[in-house]
Amino acid sequence: MHHSQNIINQKLKAIFPINLIELAELLFYLFLAFSIIYYAGAGLSRLVFLIVLPVVWYSKRDNFWLVFFFILMEMPGGLFSGGEKDDPFRLPIYTLISGISFTIQELFIITLLVKALFFSKIRKLGSDFLFKRELKILGNYLLLLLFISPLMGMSFDSMSQAFKIVLPLTLLYSLPRIINTEEKIIGFLKLLFPFAFFTLGLQVFELMHGQQVISMVKPGVTAVQGVFSTTESGGWIRAIEMGHAMLITFTGSLWLLVSKRQNFSRYYLMLVNILSFLVVFMSGTRSWIIAFAAGYFIFIFITGIRSSAIYIKFVIVMLIVFFLINIIPTIHNQVLNALSRVKTVETVVQGDITGGGTISRYDAKAPGVMRAFWSSSVIFGAGFSDLFFDYSNGHIGYHNILLNAGITGLLIFFLIIAEILSYPFRLSGKFRGHNKTAFKVSVIPLIILLIINTGTQTIGYTPLGINRVILIFYALFLIELSRKIYFDQFRLAAN
Repeated sequence: MHHSQNIINQKLKAIFPINLIELAELLFYLFLAFSIIYYAGAGLSRLVFLIVLPVVWYSKRDNFWLVFFFILMEMPGGLFSGGEKDDPFRLPIYTLISGISFTIQELFIITLLVKALFFSKIRKLGSDFLFKRELKILGNYLLLLLFISPLMGMSFDSMSQAFKIVLPLTLLYSLPRIINTEEKIIGFLKLLFPFAFFTLGLQVFELMHGQQVISMVKPGVTAVQGVFSTTESGGWIRAIEMGHAMLITFTGSLWLLVSKRQNFSRYYLMLVNILSFLVVFMSGTRSWIIAFAAGYFIFIFITGIRSSAIYIKFVIVMLIVFFLINIIPTIHNQVLNALSRVKTVETVVQGDITGGGTISRYDAKAPGVMRAFWSSSVIFGAGFSDLFFDYSNGHIGYHNILLNAGITGLLIFFLIIAEILSYPFRLSGKFRGHNKTAFKVSVIPLIILLIINTGTQTIGYTPLGINRVILIFYALFLIELSRKIYFDQFRLAAN
């Protein structure tokens, strides 16, 4: 009887591979954060969030707290969004003196950095990180840009903005030391996977009501992201929700489908994967849709999907999802709406860089950035000078890198990216192994980031937002983890 119960429990864990207690705890803390911010007042909000930092400091569940802050910064339903410093309905800001303040997110980053620097055990854990040398080169070049920026004119406001950009980049030092094991990154993924379902639910709510959840608790605000009226050129409605989280759930589920170390239900992974793609597709964000579609093509190219069982299961899940799309009018209409927006890419292919008048980044935004670049030092760019902050534009990623880091910085960036992307293919060509496919598939998150960067800056020396730095870490660490798994078989064979 006891043996049969264990078998049932194991099967349930395989089908629903989530720690329900931990997920419930995460949702409780998110609900608590929501309640405190929108109902308890700014004073109590600042105090409670400050108390969280010592918990993070002493906690060994770093992946849990990373997910907690990651979700807060994703602004689900428009909640926890920015606003003015004195806005009571936002994540807390702590002012030290006039002109110097820190958000709770920044204090979280500083806590992780200090934890990684001063806990000797943690500090040593990152010493064997695969891309330590590459990150050091990029870090040194970043320091050079900071050093020369005052020579090109740098106001106090530019210094403050530079600090806001550079501080999140320290996560590329602390996270490889703190989220440094297979168990932690898998735990990170397990906590995030259910949000593919939650996010789709948020989108349906927004499309039905024409506004985000925040409209229910913040007077005068209907949405902080997305478009819920037809006033935009082309008349497209766009329900933008938790794109960074969907990138992780999309690529993480693809990787686990071919990984032979984790006992996940293929049906569960496929459902998470398809829903993640559906969420991004319904947002109508063209660069993201193209990037995710490219992820599928690369996955098929690498794996060849030789197993008919995978094909059959994928078809079953897709049929279920397509059935749901067609019986739920809200989703069906938005899919058609998003599809019409994606079709504007055809005009770009035909030579119209404006996408039929729907894309302004290349004909209106890029020229200004490039004029500023030619006014800079060119070789080293504008660094973090006033020139950079006056003319930079987060909607054209590679132009931004060129303006910020110059020809030298862009060349270093591309050389390092090429080395990182080629690493799994070079190494797996020398050594045969059971996890060879997973090793190659691990490059997909980084490739997706590079494609998205043609539109919105997600990578480089100035990625927009803390969550995009977390995405960079995730993309690099997935390759690192795949390498460790790949070589474990050789160590086991030697023993």
